[in-house]
Amino acid sequence: MRRIGERCYEIEKQKMEVLKNIKQELTEKDYISIRERWDKEDELLNSRTGTFLTANTILFAAAQFQKESLYSLGIAIVGIIVTIFWLLVSSRSARIIAYFYGICQEIMPKYMKFIYSYKKPRLTPTKIITKVLPLIILISWLTFIVYYYVGS
Repeated sequence: MRRIGERCYEIEKQKMEVLKNIKQELTEKDYISIRERWDKEDELLNSRTGTFLTANTILFAAAQFQKESLYSLGIAIVGIIVTIFWLLVSSRSARIIAYFYGICQEIMPKYMKFIYSYKKPRLTPTKIITKVLPLIILISWLTFIVYYYVGS
C-alpha cells in the first residue's frame, strides 16, 4: 500500500513539473488563445447548467403529478442521479476553468495585471454554479423523498 502511495506522489510530482515547464514556455501572445479557451469553458459550464436546471425542473414537475406513488419515487431517484451527475460534470469544468485562470494570471500582459490584482473572493460565481446550486437541488430531492415516503 505504501508503494502505491509513493507511486501516486511521484506521478503527481511529474505532472506538476510538466505543467511548470509548459507555463514557462508560454508567452503573452498565448494569453489570447488561452483566454478564449477559458471563455469557451465558461460558456460550456453555463449551457450545461441550463440543461441540468431544465431537466431537474421537468423532473420536479413530473414528480408532483402522483405524489406518494412509486412513479413519483422513481422520478425522484432519477432526479438524484441527474443531480449527482451534474455535480461531477460541473466540478470538472470548475477545475478546468481554475487551471486556465491560473495560467492566464501568470502570462497576462503587464498592463492588464492591475485588473486582476484584487483578492479573489471565497465564493465565486463559478463555485456557486458548480457546487452550491447542485447541492441545493440534491437537498431538495432528498427532502422530497423524506417528506413523502419516510414521513408518511
